[in-house]
Amino acid sequence: MTLRLGGDGAITGCTSLENPDLTVSGLTISGSFDAEKVLVASGTAAAPSYTFSGDTDNGLYYAGTNSIGLSTAGTNAILIDSSGNVGIGETSPSYKLHVKTGQVMFQETAAASNAVLRLKGSNTSTGGAIIAQSSANGSAPLEFYSGTTQTMRIDSS
Repeated sequence: MTLRLGGDGAITGCTSLENPDLTVSGLTISGSFDAEKVLVASGTAAAPSYTFSGDTDNGLYYAGTNSIGLSTAGTNAILIDSSGNVGIGETSPSYKLHVKTGQVMFQETAAASNAVLRLKGSNTSTGGAIIAQSSANGSAPLEFYSGTTQTMRIDSS
């Protein structure tokens, strides 16, 4: 069956619209779009299926069976796998939260320029933070803060 959309918006060329398959390529939607189910190509981190005008290497892509990925600058940024594990910078997360490299910073007032992970409460004036730092030789400390005051530090000694 072939569906034709005329200039006036009328659909011609068919007798029924029950369960039709419609294939469209190069479609740009502006305004609202309502559909029960939309199937798109799988995409990749470098060329995600759901993307943005003028920034096509950022978006959502199919990362494998029952897994989705978000990419930025054409590389995987966040992946959620079939077990519900979340990888940040990690394409095969082994834990509920698996951070590979780089920084996840929520506590700006605590000093640690090489932090790998910073966790902080929602109250910036009294909230605490745990900061795990990275170093080439593995000697960086694990620091705990209450507000901006360091309350505990675990180092190699």
